Amino acid sequence: MITFKLPEERTYLELFQSKLESTAVKHLLEGNSIETSSQATEIAEFFWAMVDKSIELEKLGELDQFLEGAEFWNEKLIYSISGYLERIGFENEWEEVVDRQ
Repeated sequence: MITFKLPEERTYLELFQSKLESTAVKHLLEGNSIETSSQATEIAEFFWAMVDKSIELEKLGELDQFLEGAEFWNEKLIYSISGYLERIGFENEWEEVVDRQ
């Protein structure tokens, strides 16, 4: 199960889950563990799609509830998500997606 240092990380991730609809992220937010390489890859790909979408939404003023800004919350989540994937043995999946960015 993923842990967040701040409750707003979860809220931010939930917002983007509702916009980008990832089965693996939904599974993760429901308190389930990631168990397959494909799930780990989906989460890593979701993260980078979320970063792109956050830029768009911030320009439209749709992230005003996150006063610190998208960059701040994306940075918090990169540590939470990449750290989680590393702890459960899916560091390679994260790295493969990062290398494609």
